[in-house]
Amino acid sequence: MRLHGCVSCGEWGQRQGGRCGGCRSWAAKPGRAGGQCVGCRSVRPVNRDWLCRACLTAAHATLRAGEKVLLPSPLQLRILIPGAGGQGSRDLPRRSRGNPEPRLEPKPCRGADSGLCPPTIPGQLALFHARRRLGHQEWLRIAGWSWPEESDLVRAIDAIAAEQGLSGPWRQLVKRAARLALAVRDADGGRYVDDAVLEQIHYGITAGAREALRRAGLLSPLARQRPTGPRVHGCSHCGSWGVINQRLCGSCREWSHDPEHYPQGRCVRCARDLAVHRTERMCRGCLAHVRESGPHTANEPFTQLTFAAPLAHQLCRQAGELGFAPHASSGPATRYTMRRRHERRSARVDAWLVAPEQGLLFDMDRDWRRVALLDPDMLPVPTARAAALLEDFRTTFADPETGLLPETSRRTMTALACLLSWLGAEAPLKESDVRAVAAARPGCSANKITSFLKERTLLLQDPPLTVSGELHAEQPAAARRQTPAAREAALEAAVLVSVSRLPEPLSNELTVWVRVMRGTGRHQHRTVDWSRIRRYLYIATPVLTGWSTTTGSLREITTAQVKDELDRHSGARARDIHHVMLSIFRALKQEGIIFRNPMKDLSLTTPVQLPVNLPSDQLRGLLNRIPTAMGRLAVALVTIHAVKGEEVRRLLLTDYLPQRGTLAIRRGETVHTVYLDRLTRSLLNDWLDERARRWPASPNRYLLITAQSAHHPAAPPLSNCGLRAPFDQAGASPGRLWRDRVLDEARASADPVHLVRLFGIHPSTAVRYVQAAHPDKALPPIR
Repeated sequence: MRLHGCVSCGEWGQRQGGRCGGCRSWAAKPGRAGGQCVGCRSVRPVNRDWLCRACLTAAHATLRAGEKVLLPSPLQLRILIPGAGGQGSRDLPRRSRGNPEPRLEPKPCRGADSGLCPPTIPGQLALFHARRRLGHQEWLRIAGWSWPEESDLVRAIDAIAAEQGLSGPWRQLVKRAARLALAVRDADGGRYVDDAVLEQIHYGITAGAREALRRAGLLSPLARQRPTGPRVHGCSHCGSWGVINQRLCGSCREWSHDPEHYPQGRCVRCARDLAVHRTERMCRGCLAHVRESGPHTANEPFTQLTFAAPLAHQLCRQAGELGFAPHASSGPATRYTMRRRHERRSARVDAWLVAPEQGLLFDMDRDWRRVALLDPDMLPVPTARAAALLEDFRTTFADPETGLLPETSRRTMTALACLLSWLGAEAPLKESDVRAVAAARPGCSANKITSFLKERTLLLQDPPLTVSGELHAEQPAAARRQTPAAREAALEAAVLVSVSRLPEPLSNELTVWVRVMRGTGRHQHRTVDWSRIRRYLYIATPVLTGWSTTTGSLREITTAQVKDELDRHSGARARDIHHVMLSIFRALKQEGIIFRNPMKDLSLTTPVQLPVNLPSDQLRGLLNRIPTAMGRLAVALVTIHAVKGEEVRRLLLTDYLPQRGTLAIRRGETVHTVYLDRLTRSLLNDWLDERARRWPASPNRYLLITAQSAHHPAAPPLSNCGLRAPFDQAGASPGRLWRDRVLDEARASADPVHLVRLFGIHPSTAVRYVQAAHPDKALPPIR
């Protein structure tokens, strides 16, 4: 005896000869002809399923393990154990009687199955009651389940069977139905079995299961409630659900009672003989579906399910009903355009246009509120020049990649079409009309229209507004439209009006001070512009008004009164009042109006605040917290290159030289050159790409722009609020980031000349930062 493997099945063990005993008896049976096995693909004696003995034994082992047999598949090494018995070689099981195909998947498991009717929390109310269909397969899945009430249920079933002389199979079927009812009870979270659940169990013994559950105390004591009330169903014509005790809904009844407008006929869409529309030749259900969903649904073979009454698709719905608001793609607009898609108003295009050279007797503002909300198909036909101007607008603001207009530009083009359709393009359009139409149509940009028309000399700008004499009135938009001479004249008038409002003799004394500030006093001085005088007067007016109630002239003001006024304020406000009052009393002392300056021996001590570094955790990931490309660029210029916020706002497109990688910063009459690093150049290129994509035709010459300033007629720089937004997202102000960058460079170099050359700051500022970074290297004060 020696150990080796069977040459046929590969079974390893102690044997004589080349094949084991099982393979020899397998080959000796009739019908075991040689052939290719579908499992191992070898030529061996096979059975009627074309499996050899080794593959058949492996298939039986796989089925006993509860897994599916996969053919072909590799064989597992088997070992012959003496006394353990031979491996079975019977054929595979069949799917059913008379079916020659073998069953390669295991039988359904009769153990506990948690996926069927999982139990819920007892006492919980169900929002929707599920309709189930339970039978023999579901009973097999819960065969391993058990309940505490099952013993009482079995005794009740046996008692009923004994009383009525029923057989054992009846008891088994009733027990199965009752177990399924208990499973559904646990899934619904109830304490008792609902009577309606028994109708979902298809065993045909509902009465017996109900009686057994009642005797065991498991049936719900509440009587089954029959549905009461009116019968609800769908309309026989349009199919809308919600019709009560009627065959037709209210709208379809109106159609059937009005044969003049809705005669009987065959619908061209659903081919039913109903009341149809006289011109559309559709029934009401099909017509409402087509008008609501669009003309492309006219050939669809189905209709959307709708509700009856006010929730149904209405052929005529008023604005405001159920929150309905008409718009370009809503029901009424779609219904009108479906019937008259290619029709136009018959009015002539020049019937309402005024000749460009005709004068106006009265110039009145137009009310565009009703005209601006009209559908584009309702507008008059534009002239040839107006149509060409609209096409020019589309070409200018279209996306260069897709050729489509963005949403804002599309809405803006609709507003421009409204203007050109009613006024034409032969004469310039008033700026007030442009802004009125833009205000009536939400989502469009008036600045984009004005800049577009201004480039083509078709905009009649509003006359410039004058700055009023009010001291605190600020009109930046009007001031930008004025010339420098007119602006100076307006500021002068505002200063003189504010001085004249003060009581006598304070107004005369302030007039002398204004004359000295303008350089026309007894001694020659540098001329101060009117804007600074106006700012000084803004600070001094509240103080002078308070003094006028107790004193009549500035000659009576004492040092104690000035000190009391300064003590009422603190910080920058106190320093501003001290500076302005010192200027007023010096000028009056010089002109001989007062004999003693009350500010002579009065001074304010200003604490010197040394710059400090920001915490490192506040700087970590600074750029990642900013979502916009413009914001990341602004923060990088301030944080990396110490460019001040005001200088960032006024950067021009021509200040950036990409071939050199430099940025020109203008500081007064000098130009400071900043050499950009790789990160800043990458952020700058990203912003330029986004600017070219969003506003390709923007005439604004500044580097940083927003949607408000991109097409503004005045082409203003970025506002302070627009600049502060990314810094607020980063969690630090521009001033703090600027000081942190300069202080970090001072700590690394300790050379004030290097700071002056790198950041273009004043030498005294550079020395102060070096002393703050290196207090041990501070020089003694120069005497």
